Amino acid sequence: MKISLAAIFAILFMAHTKVFAADIAVPANSVTSLAGSASLIESGKYLTFTKANSGLAVYKVQVPTSGTYRLRALVIARKTTENSVYFSLDGQSKVAFEFAVSSVLNSNEYPGSFSLTAGTHEIVFSGKEPYIKLASFDLIQVPAPAPVPTPVVDSGQPEVQVNANEATSLSSGANLIESNKYLTFSEAETGAALYKVNVSAAGTYKFRVNVLARKETENSVYFAIDSQTKKTFEFAVSSSFAINEYPGTLSLTAGTHNFVFSGKEPYVKMASFSLVTVSSSAPAPTPAPAPTPTPTPLPSQGLLDAAPSQFGSLTQTSFPMTPASSISDAAAKLTLASPG
Repeated sequence: MKISLAAIFAILFMAHTKVFAADIAVPANSVTSLAGSASLIESGKYLTFTKANSGLAVYKVQVPTSGTYRLRALVIARKTTENSVYFSLDGQSKVAFEFAVSSVLNSNEYPGSFSLTAGTHEIVFSGKEPYIKLASFDLIQVPAPAPVPTPVVDSGQPEVQVNANEATSLSSGANLIESNKYLTFSEAETGAALYKVNVSAAGTYKFRVNVLARKETENSVYFAIDSQTKKTFEFAVSSSFAINEYPGTLSLTAGTHNFVFSGKEPYVKMASFSLVTVSSSAPAPTPAPAPTPTPTPLPSQGLLDAAPSQFGSLTQTSFPMTPASSISDAAAKLTLASPG
């Protein structure tokens, strides 16, 4: 059985459109109006732009439910010089949407989300680079986030505890969210948060972070201390806040140290971090001098050393002695009286 090239592309198109359960799917040929170098090609299957920085395609999209949405586009972009368009939403400033280079239809998601009310919205695609083939685009509603549980309390009696909102500085990609309660990173491998931490005594410390990490793809950050090489801190996946202890200890001198957290994976929520003393080189307290004992007088050596006045006069008493002959006679009598 022979399968035509058109059939193969149709199968690919159907396969890609089923990868995501789109809340709102908009095919290219449902365009409201076209201008400039924008046109529908191949029997209306694809939107394209024949010139760079030229052309407009306007789409009216009905959104049934207010919420947060992500934008995905199903496109063919064969070259790095032919893989981007502009788009705008409801007359806002246009932004660039760059696609992965591919010779077949490929679903691409815009790195961000949009808050849309229920009703009709206008989405405009305009030419940035030519010859892209856009088959369709989707709006995917993002589920409302689960309620954030209350952070737990570190029961380890930390020497130092630092809350997320005590950051000294934040770079792009690092954010304090939910009334500045939590530090998070909006994208992977981006953003940094600096904390100044005062350590009162030199010593060895355990390092703990109070964190919410819901997925294995969203459960790690980098950290560095005093410009040392950054290390990865991976957290246990949990639907609630949990204390995670770094597998190792930190040797810190007394004074102020720079702790820098940077994004490795996105959407971790960090409430606080703490240092728990393992050992400290703080000076030991000087012991109080032991009191000098007062000598106790020795007791008397015995009764014979006592003064005569305490015991009266001692009188020698004579006891009569039995003659040896009498002892012999008694023994003889005992011998005679013994039976047989």
